[in-house]
Amino acid sequence: MIIELEKFKLLKGIADGKNDAQITALIAVVEDDFVSIRNKEFETDNKGNVVYPKGSESIAFDMINYRLSCISHTGVSAETIGSYSISYDTQSFNGYYPQAIIKRIKRFIGAK
Repeated sequence: MIIELEKFKLLKGIADGKNDAQITALIAVVEDDFVSIRNKEFETDNKGNVVYPKGSESIAFDMINYRLSCISHTGVSAETIGSYSISYDTQSFNGYYPQAIIKRIKRFIGAK
């Protein structure tokens, strides 16, 4: 796994197991997303263990955090109630993640 459940919870300050299933599912999703954005599978060592690029755990943490915080607010940049109006942020997103996260992943393109 790109980040372990317990490490994510420690970094996030989560003490209970209420959302463990959701977070575990998101870990798998963001690992697949990371590979898709990077357009390259992770390397393996001579024992067949996956070798994640240095810094990828931090990016995975941010990806999971982002997904958790956006579950009900995906892509909305502004919303008005009177004469209802909604605006979506289409400039800073590439698929599901903000450009800041995408750029951090893309630095691994071509990295060994």
